[in-house]
Amino acid sequence: MERLGFIPPNTSPPSWKSAPAQESPTVQRKSFTFYSGYDATKPKNRRAAPTGIVRSEDAELPPTSRRQLVSGIRDIHRNFSVVGWAVRRHLDYVSTFTFRSKTGVDALDAAINAKIASKSKRQNFDLAQRHSLARSLRMSEARRLIDGDIMWLERVSVQCTM
Repeated sequence: MERLGFIPPNTSPPSWKSAPAQESPTVQRKSFTFYSGYDATKPKNRRAAPTGIVRSEDAELPPTSRRQLVSGIRDIHRNFSVVGWAVRRHLDYVSTFTFRSKTGVDALDAAINAKIASKSKRQNFDLAQRHSLARSLRMSEARRLIDGDIMWLERVSVQCTM
């Protein structure tokens, strides 16, 4: 048990046995401060009291503070391995699935499943032909989780004939 760092109660660690009885070892602990919500852009010793003023989200967090908040979250995601692991596990559970049509008509289900499988391929889904539907959903869920929001744009190419 001592090898794993667990010291049973009412015992002292081997390195402290030679210390006098009146002295107790001091343990310095690092304190981590976690901020929630928009308070993450303003580190304080205590939480501010609510003002009672109702404002829009854009007025509540200006663009410069929003960029600072997103930048901090991205740094935590990249540099803190536990957070990165939690994000990957979340993505595994949320964005990994297979579409299956269940209309009850076997021929219709097979046709719908074939159409979805065809349109989900990277050649048919992404204009640049880099990402399939499954990969795009995983990337967009990661952005939604880390950045807080996403927006998909559908580009329809129109060919002009002269």
